[in-house]
Amino acid sequence: MTFVIIKTEGDPNSKVYPLDLKKTLLDIRKQLEIINDELFFLKKFDDEFHEISLKSEGDFLLEQVIGVTDDNSKRILYLRKKKSSFDWNILNNKYNLDYGCIMSFDGNKRVNKRAFKMKNCDIIDIGDKGYKKDKIGFDSKEDWMKKQIYLLMMMILTLIF
Repeated sequence: MTFVIIKTEGDPNSKVYPLDLKKTLLDIRKQLEIINDELFFLKKFDDEFHEISLKSEGDFLLEQVIGVTDDNSKRILYLRKKKSSFDWNILNNKYNLDYGCIMSFDGNKRVNKRAFKMKNCDIIDIGDKGYKKDKIGFDSKEDWMKKQIYLLMMMILTLIF
């Protein structure tokens, strides 16, 4: 184990962790709770930092990407936050978008259990003009429930952004 300083761009606070330099970046991500899907590992080439994609983290050992000070006394792992926080997986983890709702004519209630699993979603930016004032009609109770689910999801996403 080697003590490694972890620095995130834009964050003045560094952290120190004992890490195994022979582990892959994927293993390091799993080991450290502070490194979530919002952060990229960085590799320095010619005084510039380059992001390592999430898909290729299993191909890199920690010792291949950490920086070493000139006097060889410190090991530094550099991280960068993703440019966009609109990654569907991050939003889902943070706001539990795939958790269920109990819907009735008495009102809607969020539950604390996952109702389905979201996979490979796309977020479409509709801008500030992405709404429409309209009236909604219902053909049946089932139709009402479906439209309520849709409206609830839109309200949740509106509150997030």
